Amino acid sequence: MVEVNLPKGWAVTTIGAVARVSSGVGFPIKYQGKSEGLYPVYKVGDVSKAVTSKHGNLAVAGHYVDKEEAAELKGEIFPVGATLFAKIGEAVKLNRRAFVRKPGLADNNVMAVIPDKSDCNRFLYQFLRAIDLTETSRSTTVPSIRKGDIEDIELYLPPLAEQIVIADKLDTLLAQVETTKARLERIPEILKSFRQSVLSAAVSGKLTQEWRESHGNGTGEEVVKADAINKSVLLNENPALKKKKSTIESQIDTEYIFDLPESWGFTTWGKISEWITYGFTKPMPKSDSGVKLLTAKDVQYFDVNINDAGLTTSSAFQSLSDKDRPIKGDLLITKDGSIGRAALVRTDEPFCINQSVAVCWLRSTSMNKDYLEFLANSEFTQRFVKDKAQGMAIQHLSIIDYAKCPLPVPSLEEQTEIVRRVEELFAFADSIEQKATAALARVNNLTQSILAKAFRGELTADWRAANPELISGDNSAAALLEKIKVEREVMKKQPKPKRSNIKKKTGSHMSKQIIKVVDALKEAGEPLSGQQLLAAAGYPSDSGTEQLEQFFLDIRKALISEKSIVKLQRGDDGQDWFALAQKSAKG
Repeated sequence: MVEVNLPKGWAVTTIGAVARVSSGVGFPIKYQGKSEGLYPVYKVGDVSKAVTSKHGNLAVAGHYVDKEEAAELKGEIFPVGATLFAKIGEAVKLNRRAFVRKPGLADNNVMAVIPDKSDCNRFLYQFLRAIDLTETSRSTTVPSIRKGDIEDIELYLPPLAEQIVIADKLDTLLAQVETTKARLERIPEILKSFRQSVLSAAVSGKLTQEWRESHGNGTGEEVVKADAINKSVLLNENPALKKKKSTIESQIDTEYIFDLPESWGFTTWGKISEWITYGFTKPMPKSDSGVKLLTAKDVQYFDVNINDAGLTTSSAFQSLSDKDRPIKGDLLITKDGSIGRAALVRTDEPFCINQSVAVCWLRSTSMNKDYLEFLANSEFTQRFVKDKAQGMAIQHLSIIDYAKCPLPVPSLEEQTEIVRRVEELFAFADSIEQKATAALARVNNLTQSILAKAFRGELTADWRAANPELISGDNSAAALLEKIKVEREVMKKQPKPKRSNIKKKTGSHMSKQIIKVVDALKEAGEPLSGQQLLAAAGYPSDSGTEQLEQFFLDIRKALISEKSIVKLQRGDDGQDWFALAQKSAKG
């Protein structure tokens, strides 16, 4: 170990010198599924839930066993004060630690650190939170941590009394950090509600109510009539547009009419637009160069994200019709999947859209297009879109329904004033959000900063100065390590309890031969969770890291190379589920 300048009374040691490291056990299917019992059986998903919603406190699990079942599993009952974490799989990278508040077992994907001295448990828990275990994990196909990896982690150990003070300070400080973090994380949602409130006030006339009292020129009806004339001229120049359903079937949906200011009027999207349609349906070639091809994911609220869109060939683009090639000033609306997001085209760069994106031509209207974009994204229009949604698994928006959506129309002058006020309020909200984001980044860094100071002794410098007798002599960390060493030696000399001679079971209960995961799924005849598949493939309940790696490599080969199995959506317990691919099921 590298020599370091430690606070008085501290010592350099390892986790293995002050705590036991133990793994969970195999958890066969026949024991799973009980929602109550004497002992919880903690899984990786339970650890994650404890961290994300219970401040790291682990007392609840998705599975329970009684005393007899716990004895049959032969797993260790981890006591209150143990620290649990994932030891294998992608969950290792999440770096989550949970503090046991209710004694229980754990399955073989979980590892535990149990301090020799219970007074050390909070200190060790906080210390383990400060460590990035991905740096400790083995660089194999599947990230994994071994017992020795944890035991060998270097630890700067304070005297026992100081450990308690450090843990108490960390509990207090980190709770304050979490409270601040939670408040900052709520700000974007609060600002989202604020922006929607602004839009609701804008399109209902409330935002400019006082303004209208001193600016009474013009009406919405005048705008509607002028737009009808403008559209008629354009349609006469393009007779084919007269036959478009979005124009013919654009009668207002009266169910969604609401009270407007006296000077306002109503029209519909179909009446102000020359054509509401959607992009191409035929397959388009992908290319490394050419013209941008936008799908629904590229259209966000108030933003056409053209830079990240894919590409198609220039020749394919030229073969498309005008409906597939929006121009600057058109309004794009997502019509499949996450429906209703709307954004104005503000670029002159040519691009095309596929059928998941609708386009609303706004080429003859005199209305303020920024106002129309605000209206399209307002709660009023969004509610209309959701009410008219078709489909269950994947929602779809009918362009004919959209054509009938009511559109409140103020005078042109008031539209300009509405846009000015909304942009001003949105800019204010954006500045708050930027400050909140910066503050959140500082708070996230603060946690690691506090932990680092704690484990260098900086948080307790004044305490040490005031309590020299609690950090020296028999109370020093060196003395504590010696006591633990002596106690361990005494425990080693204790006679081990005799175990009754039990004949090994034979017949149907004999140890299974390990088989391929695809064969295990064929035998099962139904989808299996990862834990179930491990048992069905014949791996022992106490599988070591090498066996688990073999299991995961077999899954990877079956998924990617052979394509003989497929991975299903994760279950409520956070496990992956696997099933036979169709061709394997038939074979």
